Amino acid sequence: MNKGNLTKLMIPVIALAIVIIIFPVLLNGADSILRDSQTDTSTGVTSALGSGTMAFTQPLYADSVDWVTTVTSSSGTDTPVASTYNGTTDVLTLTGLTHTGTRTLTANYQYDQTDTYTGLGDVVTVAPLIVWVGIIMGVGMTAFVGYRKLRE
Repeated sequence: MNKGNLTKLMIPVIALAIVIIIFPVLLNGADSILRDSQTDTSTGVTSALGSGTMAFTQPLYADSVDWVTTVTSSSGTDTPVASTYNGTTDVLTLTGLTHTGTRTLTANYQYDQTDTYTGLGDVVTVAPLIVWVGIIMGVGMTAFVGYRKLRE
């Protein structure tokens, strides 16, 4: 086995290592295309003891409270927590409000920014898989050609 043949075999290994390092960047890029961050503030929110509601200007991503990143209250004793979300009215129900009365609530959340383009969300979701399969096939073909030339 000469040095040139060994180099031909190492190229796919190095390419695969680079792809494994760079692939998370591709996933983060796709993720940032799918969602965007929004901050809404509701002033003068009147709550019952323990809970209150606030309306969002954008629909919450996947209609799930998991995408509410932070909720703060102007009342220092409150520890607001996103409890439920109504996707029909875009209203978030909060718990952890310690007293009745008015307060200002601020929520930071993620919303779907692909809903204005039909099918874009589906394409962006599948794109990293398609790229990954293409890269694996390219690395595999390079390894196959390198191995075949090594045997000549």
